[in-house]
Amino acid sequence: YTLRNKVNFYMPIQVQCCGLLLTLILMFLYKKQKTIKLRTEKAFMRAFVMTIISVFADILSCVAISFKDSLPVFLVNLVCKIYLVTLLGQSFFALLYICTDLYTDKDSYRRKMTRYGVFALATSVLILILPTGAVHRAGKSRQQYRQTDGTV
Repeated sequence: YTLRNKVNFYMPIQVQCCGLLLTLILMFLYKKQKTIKLRTEKAFMRAFVMTIISVFADILSCVAISFKDSLPVFLVNLVCKIYLVTLLGQSFFALLYICTDLYTDKDSYRRKMTRYGVFALATSVLILILPTGAVHRAGKSRQQYRQTDGTV
């Protein structure tokens, strides 16, 4: 276990923590401004909050994958699936934000967004239900690669 491996181990987590910190600073600066609470502002805030949640879930998934040898497989899979669901949620809320200006009629906006919401919810349920194992298989192949070659 060399210093190079240790740097590679912590680098994704450090980068994501910096991203989370910058995003929280932007949120703080945005919230200090007085707004008139338009529909687009509310949709933007939902997308922004979902982005923060997604970055936080990304950090948790990096930690879970990094410590997968000492954590239960179920927990690692659950954390990674939650991260995927937050990415889907982030995309959905970004779509809501974009569509607030596209659909001026509230009824057509609600109909379209309800369809997209049902699709996002169904996809999230599928992500949570379907089995995964690629993370652990990839981890085992990396372990085998380290044992045979000795370098990463």
